[in-house]
Amino acid sequence: MARTCGKENCKCQRGDKHVSLYVSALVGKTRKMIYVPPDLETQVREWVRAYQEAHECVEKMSGECVKRLQAAKEKRTGRGGQRP
Repeated sequence: MARTCGKENCKCQRGDKHVSLYVSALVGKTRKMIYVPPDLETQVREWVRAYQEAHECVEKMSGECVKRLQAAKEKRTGRGGQRP
């Protein structure tokens, strides 16, 4: 995120904003923005990458399950699971 601090003579008042890293996370029904200190940036980026890979795998598995369900319905009804 790029922000201004509000100090009158700061460089951010001339357009050179302060940049900091945040992670967005859903906690219950509320989205939280969590500041990531510079010394944790590498570790947090690895966690985010691992999460994204896991999410991709779950999406693929879900898609395969849908295909299997559709195939099982077609086999059972003989008409692709569509109603007349």
